[in-house]
This record gives sequence, C-alpha cells and structure tokens, in this order.
Amino acid sequence: MVKLYAGVVAFAVVVLLNTPAGAQTALEPGDIVFSGYSSTGTDAFSFVLLRAVAAGTTVAFTDRGWLAAGGFRAGEGAFELTLGSDYPCGSEFHAVLSPLEVRDDSGGIAGTTTGAGLQLSTSGDQVFAFQGALPVAGDEHGLLAVIHMNGGWDADAPSTNASTRPAGLLDGVHALALVPEINNARYDCSLAGAEPPHLVAAIQDASNWLVDDVVPFDLSLPCGVECAGACEAPTVPTIGGDQEIFAGETAWVSIEDGELGDASDWHWYVDGCGITSVGMGETLALSPSTTVEVFVRGEGGCVTPESCASRVIEVEPPPPSPQSHSQRTCLNVMFRQLGIASGIQSDEVAKCAKGHSKGKVPSAEACVNGDVTGKVAKAAARISERFGKKCREMPDFGLAGDVELASAAVEGGRGLWTDVLGGALDGTIVPGEDIPGSKCQLGVMASAKKCFAARLKEYAKCVKAGLKDGSIVGVAGMSACLSADPRGKVAMACDFGFSGDKKVDEVRKSLMKLCLSTDVLPGRVLPSCASAADVEAAHACLSSRVACRACRTVDHAGAIGAPCDLLDDGLQNQSCPG
Repeated sequence: MVKLYAGVVAFAVVVLLNTPAGAQTALEPGDIVFSGYSSTGTDAFSFVLLRAVAAGTTVAFTDRGWLAAGGFRAGEGAFELTLGSDYPCGSEFHAVLSPLEVRDDSGGIAGTTTGAGLQLSTSGDQVFAFQGALPVAGDEHGLLAVIHMNGGWDADAPSTNASTRPAGLLDGVHALALVPEINNARYDCSLAGAEPPHLVAAIQDASNWLVDDVVPFDLSLPCGVECAGACEAPTVPTIGGDQEIFAGETAWVSIEDGELGDASDWHWYVDGCGITSVGMGETLALSPSTTVEVFVRGEGGCVTPESCASRVIEVEPPPPSPQSHSQRTCLNVMFRQLGIASGIQSDEVAKCAKGHSKGKVPSAEACVNGDVTGKVAKAAARISERFGKKCREMPDFGLAGDVELASAAVEGGRGLWTDVLGGALDGTIVPGEDIPGSKCQLGVMASAKKCFAARLKEYAKCVKAGLKDGSIVGVAGMSACLSADPRGKVAMACDFGFSGDKKVDEVRKSLMKLCLSTDVLPGRVLPSCASAADVEAAHACLSSRVACRACRTVDHAGAIGAPCDLLDDGLQNQSCPG
C-alpha cells in the first residue's frame, strides 16, 4: 500500500502517546515479538506476548523509522492497544490496519484501539512496539520490539521506508530485519511450545520465516504458542541395593533418593554413563557373571541427559559351605539389611533428638514413634521384600525370620540411644540453650552410633567370609563373629588408643573434643554414665553399652544364643541382660 502523510493525525497521536498510561503490566524488551506482517492487500501484522499480562495493559505501535540521532521520524501513524482481558504467556494477536482492529488467537476483539491505523509500504517499512511515552533521542525506555522489512537496517531514516536499529533492541532478540526487502512474511511455527527465551530465539530467527512478495499470508491463523515453565532437571540419585552377590545370583538395585523433575524415567546403563542400556524404571535386576558397575540417570521429557549415579556390584564365586547357595545368600542379604535398617532407625532418632534439643520437636519420643519421613517403615518393608526374593530356602541356623530381623533392627536403632542416655529421650536430652552440653551430648551419641554400625557391619562381613570358606557351620561360628575385627574397623570406631593420644577411636575423640575441651563432664550429659568424670571412665561405660546393644541386636535377629553378658565387658555379671 502507498504510504500517506497525515500531519494532523500524527500530531494528535504524539500527544496521545505521551500521556501517562494507567495501571498495567510493565513490559520489557523480549516480552513481545512480531510474528508476521503483510503490506500487499490489507495491511496487517501479528505479534505474540511472551509473558502474562493483565487487562488494561497498553501497547503502542508505529511505522515511523528510528533516526540515527535517536528518536522517531515524524509524520507517520501510530496507535495504542489497550487489552480488554488478562492474557497468558503465548497469546497471539492479529492487527488489521484498515479499518483498525486487533483480534486475539480465539478470534475475539483483543481490546480498544486509540489513534490511526498504520500504512505499510510495499517498498519497505517497519513496525515498532513500545509502551508508555513516545521514546525520544537519548531515552529509548519503553521500546519493546521491531520488525524491519526493508532489507538490512538503514544508516538513517530519511524516508518513510527506512529505519536504523535502536541500540537497545538487539538483532535476533528484540529486533528482526528480513533480507532482502519483502512484502509479506510470517513465522513458520516450527517451535510453538517452549520456555520464553527459546521461543524468542526461534521467532526472531529469519531462517524460520516464510516469505512471499506477492501473496499475503493469513495472519489470523495462530501458531498455538505455549510458554512452557522452566524445565526441572532430575537430581543425581542415590542408588541402593546389592553391592555384593555370588555368581549366579540376581542383583537388585534401585533409586533410593532422587527426583525425576521433568524427566520421564530413570535409565540404567553398564559400560559407562549412557553407553549400554540395561533397563528403565526405579528398580533394576541383573545377573552379571563378573563384577560390574551400573549407571543411572533421569532422561526424557524436556531435559538434557547429564550426570549419572553409579554403583559397583561385586560378583564373587560361590563359596564352599555346608549351607546351600540359596541359604548362604539369604543369611548374607539379611544381615546386610539388619545393619542398613538399624542405621536408618538410629539416624531418625538422632534427627528427633536434635530437633527436640533445638525446641523444634515437642517430643522426641513421639517424633521417633511417628516415623514422619516413613524411612523406617520403608526399611522394614525392604527387609520383607529382600527376604521374599533371597530366602526361598531358609538357612539351617542363624536367622529367626524377616519379621524378627526387622524388629531387631528397629529395637537396636532405638535402644542404642536409650542405652547411652540411660532413659527416655524426652527426659534426658540437653536443651539447645546449653550449647556446650548439647554439643557434647549429641556428639557423643553420634560417635556411639558409628561404633554400633561398625560392629554390625563387621559382624556381617565375618559371617559372609565364614560361610564362604566353610568355617561357619553353626551358631557358634556366628557368635564368634561378634568379637571379630580383622580389618580394625571396630577398633577405630569403638576402642583405639587412650585419652590424650593423637589418634583415638570415634568415641574417645568426641569425648575429648566436644566435652572435656569445653569443661563439660561426661556424667552431666550422659545419665547412663553419671559417675564418669574423665574420658576413660566415660569411654568404658559407653563402649560396653554399645557392645551389649550390638550383641543383643544380632542375637534377636539370628537366635544364635550369643554370650552378650560376657561380650560387653568380659564378665558374667548381668551387665547385658537379654
């Protein structure tokens, strides 16, 4: 269409667009992009909102060129659109310029217009979008977007067909110039659903536009743009399950702690992250003939696959043993589960105790019994699950059953704390206001837990080794494992060195660093060891109680008749009642 001049109208529009707008959504460059225009036939253009806006929001449009010195060239049209409704991100609009009307992607009138329709030249033109007062030289505030159909940007704007690019509107981001000059064009809708930055990049890429110098496009047809929210990547999960199996067994591993985010599923691999697929889902079963490392990560949806979690599954040859392969497997799996489940219960007690100390948990006892996170119940269920899969043939000795083992794990994890504190949690936990006392108590309790865990872990390893080499053929051999410590792990956690040495066990270390170093007598915060005034006295008291609890836990789970009263302090003195 031929370009016309309308001095009176232009003057009126300048006055209009310099009038402050009412309450509205303030837009920024990138919040609106042009998606099409036509200058043959009926002049028109289309645009997309890439943020949600409220009813009453105004946006102005002009076909004036931008001068090299800044500000718009005078003498051309402009109009202002006031949206009549709230519109979500992705809303598309079609502006017909003569007679002037703007419709939304449902075909309805988008709002009211004030000012004159634009006249787009077939010899090249441009359309600017802005908000608020008419931008001027030295102040580009309010400029939102521009589409230029005169080929490349001009050095100045000496005519109605020419325009420079304002410095604040960047090519491919806020500004699009199609080369060469073309009369009709529209975005090809190749990307219609994505986060706003990705939509901007696609729509402002000239290679994604359809062009025609003669036949205009139907700009009333929307692309169906949808603004997706930020894509949430999956976390790198924690893998639980088997770490050691015998050849011929099936290893079970599963996602123990992880969030998929916007990924569609967990993908498992061997030979490296993303190399050889071996399954999908939260759980994986495989029967490797040799030691293998498995990898897992969340994939699918809108996410880009990233780092994997991994877990090594050691495969050992079947051990010679009076017990069958299935019986040995059952014992090994169940006593690994005993240590895991009792540790989970002990951790939950520690959290409740700490929360009670800080005043965040009214009753530590209720907190423990409530199992708010459900982790204890999940651990118990895991024991039953593993029992069903791994104990198809019950061992001849050493295992009372899955229910008994789960009960032993819960009782052991809870009983350890009451043994150390000498009574109910609520009556013995030092309040957080007593900072030295609280740190001493919680620190010693944590070190006692490490000692307890080390005893159960080394016991399970000893039983496994004995079953493998045939040295364990009955409950006596399993009982002997309660005092076994071939790797020195129990010593380092429970009884190594003496107070004042540079290298001591975890229990002595906590007593030295967290108690006596701050002048807290152990007996003040450990009612079970009320008479303990120094490290060695407190250590002797605590280590015997931990040894007793570990022995009773194993005996409860395995019904092996362990000599717990003798084991805890070397004396038959009823210090460790069953």
